[in-house]
Amino acid sequence: MAKILIAEDEPDIRELLAFTLKYGGFDVVTAANGLEAVEQAQKNKPDMILLDVRMPRMTGYEACKVLKEKPETAGIPIVFLSAKGQEAEVERGIEAGAVDYILKPFAPDTLISQIKKLLDKAGSKDGSPESARKARAAKTEKAEKTEKAEKPEKPEKTAKIETAAKTETSAKTETSEKAETSEKKDNHQK
Repeated sequence: MAKILIAEDEPDIRELLAFTLKYGGFDVVTAANGLEAVEQAQKNKPDMILLDVRMPRMTGYEACKVLKEKPETAGIPIVFLSAKGQEAEVERGIEAGAVDYILKPFAPDTLISQIKKLLDKAGSKDGSPESARKARAAKTEKAEKTEKAEKPEKPEKTAKIETAAKTETSAKTETSEKAETSEKKDNHQK
């Protein structure tokens, strides 16, 4: 059973989405704002995230950006929920990293079929959530390797030398400051 995270600040819409997706056979986790969505995504590792565009504490765009920057959530497909007539918002969502958008209001059957198609498209070879998770895990692993390659670890010896140099500099600065203070006292007393 695929797990879907729904981030929607309007309780009625959030409950309707959750009910519809549970009826469609999905496991559902909900969040009331963008910040909560980021936390829930990291905690629950959903197969897909539905983000409302306008939410308190962190907008859908901001949440999407944060999720796409984190290696552990970068591979999770994100779909924006947007009201009709807000095409500019839809475009901005796609640019932020979303794979698609769903216009509100929506028909329950259409929503379920659209989510299933998007899950299949997201890397599930056989349509199963496990296959989609494996595909996302591979993407996440690749993102983590890329991140490590961009930030090479310092060899232990280099790190020790840098630490020693900082300690020596700090000691010299402290000694220099004490000497200046002592000199000022001597000059003041004369």
